[in-house]
Amino acid sequence: MRIGFLGSISCGKSLTISGLLGSGVLDVNNVATTYSQTTIRHSLDGSSTLVDQTGEVAATTIPDIRAKLASAHSGAERNVSNRVEHILTTPIQFLEGLEEESKHVEILDWPGFNEAKYSENGWKRGSVQEYVKNLFKSVDIVINVLNYSQLDVGDDQRALQELHEHRPDILQASGQRLFFLVNKIDQRGFRDSTIEETRTHVKKMIESYFDDVSISRESIICVSASNAELARDLKKRQLEQDGIDWCLDRYNLDHEDELFEDKFVERLYRKSGFQKF
Repeated sequence: MRIGFLGSISCGKSLTISGLLGSGVLDVNNVATTYSQTTIRHSLDGSSTLVDQTGEVAATTIPDIRAKLASAHSGAERNVSNRVEHILTTPIQFLEGLEEESKHVEILDWPGFNEAKYSENGWKRGSVQEYVKNLFKSVDIVINVLNYSQLDVGDDQRALQELHEHRPDILQASGQRLFFLVNKIDQRGFRDSTIEETRTHVKKMIESYFDDVSISRESIICVSASNAELARDLKKRQLEQDGIDWCLDRYNLDHEDELFEDKFVERLYRKSGFQKF
């Protein structure tokens, strides 16, 4: 079973996948960081290994893997022909304890769909969109990551139209083979829509793109990948002092001990939406 993560530039795809993995092994940033495909497989022995498309082992520690992926993405220079694809074998948190099933699962981290310009005649030849469009043909499940602060921009509409054309079987199976993650929900302001109102808005927005598609509300989940990452770092006590100071101010806490309490970490993770995801 191949699970492809679809989304526009910097919607948080890699950070969302990191939330599922339970580790910070993928290269993430506030700008476009993924320029080639990384196929992720579950590691049964707890180790992490990055292999390039020639079969050569590129890295075996998380810092080295992050550095290697960052280097590969920056070196791609947004040219499809130069892209080096990788296979990453690392523990996947939601597959732990499912030894037999995990052998048949792959997660695909793709570039942002709107990295190259879109023209009225379709995707530019050799562009990222064409590259990702071809990957549609090989997946069983698509998880469309939406940026809460850019829901009505239109880039996701173009991606879903391509999915509609090339894989209508997936688009017609929301809640089973297609899911929508509204990421960065932590950026909601005091006067913004509630979680349920946001889900309703997303359902209507996506259905407005097509005449023959009905989206299940259960397929729309609001998440905060950054909160999930923070909860993971707190649990592992991997937060630097400036991060601790930011958290104390952000959550109005008096002492560091409160920040690392299991009760606070569990509440933060629940609020991230990843438990439901």
